[in-house]
Amino acid sequence: MPAVLLEAGSIVNRQEELELASPERRELISAAVVAAVEDFCRTRARRGPHRFAKRAPHPALVRTGRANPAAGAR
Repeated sequence: MPAVLLEAGSIVNRQEELELASPERRELISAAVVAAVEDFCRTRARRGPHRFAKRAPHPALVRTGRANPAAGAR
C-alpha cells in the first residue's frame, strides 16, 4: 500500500504560517497533492501489478494463518 508523508509548510516560520492560513494557498497545495496522486495512479495502471505481487507469503505469515486474506483478521 503506497503512503505519502506531506509537509506543506512550517508554522514555526511566521511567513509560511501566514501563507498556510490563506484559503488560496491551501487550495493550491491540495490541487498539487491531488494531481500527484492521480499521476501516480495513472503511471501505476500502465505498469501493471507490482513486481513483488506474485511472491510467496513470508513463512511467518503462513504459520499464523495471515497469509490468506480470505481467512480474515485474527
